[in-house]
Amino acid sequence: MNTKTALSFAAAFAAASAFADATSDATATAVDLAEAIPEASAGWETKLSAGFETYGGNTDKDAVNGRIETQKSDGETVVIASLEGAWEQQKTTYVREDGSTYEDDERTVGNAKFDVNVKERFDGFFVYGNVNGKHDGMSDLKYRFVESLGLGTYLVDEDALKFSVEGGFAYVQEKIGSDDDDYPALRLAERIDWKPSWADGVSLYETVACLWDLDDTDHYLVAAEAGADVPLAGAFSLVLKAAVDYNSDPGEGVDKTDRKVIAQLAYTF
Repeated sequence: MNTKTALSFAAAFAAASAFADATSDATATAVDLAEAIPEASAGWETKLSAGFETYGGNTDKDAVNGRIETQKSDGETVVIASLEGAWEQQKTTYVREDGSTYEDDERTVGNAKFDVNVKERFDGFFVYGNVNGKHDGMSDLKYRFVESLGLGTYLVDEDALKFSVEGGFAYVQEKIGSDDDDYPALRLAERIDWKPSWADGVSLYETVACLWDLDDTDHYLVAAEAGADVPLAGAFSLVLKAAVDYNSDPGEGVDKTDRKVIAQLAYTF
């Protein structure tokens, strides 16, 4: 074996050894990551849902929707986060010189919303922190961001029935049409969760939240929602909701009240 051949074999052996070491390290890293994922996700319950919704108020149309929600209870701490949206195809109506109308320029419009809520329980009470944001192209809401902090308690705290009330302060930033505003607000809310004994596996809820503008006491926002989660087969369920949003001063040309009814197929894991 001449010197050039020996050097080639040595180089090939070194490369193979380096590749084997790298593969071993990558495999070990992958194994560690695979073991870490279940540990990190332990205790989290996630629900994916999709379906249809119909609107009343600023629009009388139907749309498709989707939502993801995840939550975790760790001792006295509860974390809930959600992201949802709805979309529809909409045509623009134009007016001719003779007064007749025609539709053209189809576009996709919709809404999107995120919400993150953290509760820390102590001695029959809880401290909460909440951040949420919303865009609604159907009612000309460009954005609304709300950060709030406050105190609450459970008036009823049983496995089958929970009734909580809470209050605190919030800061609101919003833009409706071309008008933008920001203001401090008083926040009041209540929520009921019920699992009736006569309906195995069914969960019912209702919630109402009010934001009262402290800079303009004639202005306030109310959001009310009620719904049911009905188990189907396995991890699948049927979700039905009805929601009403009220804005006492929504801006020129915008209805004060928006209503929607939602039906979704959900999968929990």
